[in-house]
Amino acid sequence: MKIEELKQLLESNQYKNQSFIFNEYKNCPFIVHQYIDEILKISNLEIKIVENVNEIPINNPNSFISTLDNLLYVYYCDDEKILRYITNYEKTIFIYTGKKLKDILDIEQYIIDIPKIEDWQIKDYVYTRGKGVENKDLDYLLSLTNDLFRLEKELDKIEIFEENYRKNIFKQFIENGIFNDLIPYNTFDFIEAIIKRKKDKAFEIYSNLAISEINEMGIISLLYSNFRNVIKIQLSPNPTPENTELKSNQFWAIKKNNIGFYSKDELLQIFNLLTDIDKKIKTGEIPIKNSIDYLLLKIL
Repeated sequence: MKIEELKQLLESNQYKNQSFIFNEYKNCPFIVHQYIDEILKISNLEIKIVENVNEIPINNPNSFISTLDNLLYVYYCDDEKILRYITNYEKTIFIYTGKKLKDILDIEQYIIDIPKIEDWQIKDYVYTRGKGVENKDLDYLLSLTNDLFRLEKELDKIEIFEENYRKNIFKQFIENGIFNDLIPYNTFDFIEAIIKRKKDKAFEIYSNLAISEINEMGIISLLYSNFRNVIKIQLSPNPTPENTELKSNQFWAIKKNNIGFYSKDELLQIFNLLTDIDKKIKTGEIPIKNSIDYLLLKIL
């Protein structure tokens, strides 16, 4: 299913407890959570994020008793095999954080690819929701952050006021230092600082990202894939785009910018750490809200 089809389904109020798989979540987590929020709104369901697929009730079409709870189940999943059982569930959103799904024809109708968000789309979003504020002031807000979750929060504050008051209110926000805690960084800057072993920069960015809603599983997934790609190149005796299974432009960018900041032993220890963190979260050894703090301290 194309994302446009899902949009039409929701706008026409045709959502009937269907289940979906959001693919390429890293492209824009904000879009995914907007759609989840819309499903919750029109269906009067409450969200339940589960850490194990066994927590989701199985839909039995032969039973006289269906799933009677009012929950929308959300499961962050990196195991492609689990997705093949999506027909066993209703009211379930699988957020796939693994490698891009390909050639799964039997469940193709459930898969929604998340597009990459372009700068002009972010600008259009801010201009539309910030109508009444001068464009140069909205551009100033955009210069501070392109974190859509944080921009949404700031625009929520503006939309409280009638349009003809917003211009002056926004200027008062600036004068009163409402945006002083914002810095022009995003999650990918945070990942890059860790990959390049910029300890002070990583902690600076993280302290600011923590003000907005951080998606821990999304960050863990990005760290895993980035360190895996570094290992493919740095620890290979003769790396090429072909034998590392990386796109040519991606390969050369990593080789030029991200190699040599960690030793072989350090890279392997970090990779084992990232591989093991999922188990630690699921067993309760590390609360998910503390997982990024834990990884930062262990890696840096």
